[in-house]
Amino acid sequence: MAKSIVTVDGKGRVTIPKKVRKELDIEEGGAFFLNYDKKGVLQLTKAVEDNPLVALKEYSEKEYKTGGTRNFREYIKEREQG
Repeated sequence: MAKSIVTVDGKGRVTIPKKVRKELDIEEGGAFFLNYDKKGVLQLTKAVEDNPLVALKEYSEKEYKTGGTRNFREYIKEREQG
């Protein structure tokens, strides 16, 4: 596994070096899962397009932006009724 040194800016952002972005085909706006533990280990995993969690995130954001959010209990009731 390759290593790079990165820094965190005042807003908590980390810049992935250009060489790494190119090698891993990381584009602006790319989504990642961040896993971490109390020992200070951070792991970024590219959220691939066919991952159902990515689809759920995109759907949820769309619903929120269009005002279509609703209570989860209401959603379950609607599904059970028809």
